Amino acid sequence: MIASALFLIEGVVGTLLLVGYLNYHQVQGSRLLCLLVDVIALQALFVVIYFVSPSFKELAAFLVPAEESNVKGLSALIRSRGLTHSASATLSLVQASGGFILLYLIALKQIKRPLWIVSLALLLIVISVILTGRTGIILLALGFIGGPLVAVLSGRLTKNMLRILVAAPILLFSGLLALNFLYTNLLGGFQTSWGQDGFDYMLTWATREFTGGGGGSRFAILEALQRMWIFPVSDMGLFFGDPSSWGNIPSDVGIVRLLNATGMIGTLFFYVPFLLLFLFLVRGAGSYTDKVFLGLLVFFLILAEFKEPFLLKLYVIKIVIIIFCATQQEKILKRN
Repeated sequence: MIASALFLIEGVVGTLLLVGYLNYHQVQGSRLLCLLVDVIALQALFVVIYFVSPSFKELAAFLVPAEESNVKGLSALIRSRGLTHSASATLSLVQASGGFILLYLIALKQIKRPLWIVSLALLLIVISVILTGRTGIILLALGFIGGPLVAVLSGRLTKNMLRILVAAPILLFSGLLALNFLYTNLLGGFQTSWGQDGFDYMLTWATREFTGGGGGSRFAILEALQRMWIFPVSDMGLFFGDPSSWGNIPSDVGIVRLLNATGMIGTLFFYVPFLLLFLFLVRGAGSYTDKVFLGLLVFFLILAEFKEPFLLKLYVIKIVIIIFCATQQEKILKRN
């Protein structure tokens, strides 16, 4: 517990120091977000290479040893971690945040890159989300909705934006075909025990949370969440919680796990500062269009907490800090 707390403090303080250093050298907020997208796009490339190249998997295992994961069986075989310690819903969310921010920058015409580079980065990020987990797909969908909406509201809907939106489905389809080709020819492919092609299984797995996986129309993820609302049975547990329940309770829902482990008091102490930060982030946005896009991001982060306790994940906290500092840069500099 102490080691985890120190790791969290180091991550938060380190991120703040990095942002402070860039602000000191007057690096613009949009440039800071571009740097974040660059890092996530590079990781997306590693995720794709990890999926198709056995040699790269061996290199990744040497450079970045895999952590123990609750992902087992075929899911562990098809999920790609790139150069991180594990392929998880958190990695999927982090990758999707890169696509979300990239669409935000495109909508506001704040990215000065050739169209083909922007399109390639977005394609890699989308594919990396599919290969790492399913949670990030929702955030990407919000990005593809929010991007054009922000562009229209700000009067900045450009030909490049329209080209990307029109080409996105074609690029994704072409990218998946290319990925299938590389996967089959470099990795050799595989078949499940019931005879299904491994690549087809990966696509089925990626959409199963939203389709039910068996031709049904209900969201499988909602059905699973209905079974995860488990609350403390005693008054003492309700108010103060039981820390030993954290790793034992059969629920992934963030607020449920925190409530059982820390009680109402600990849950309020944890979530209220985040809610205030989110409120300040949206209300302090420079324009109405910024409020719309950041509001969608905040909405997703709150929604995602019903899937897993993502706000306890260091990667997610770092990204929130960077986005906060980048969008509030002018106010921060004026106060200094």
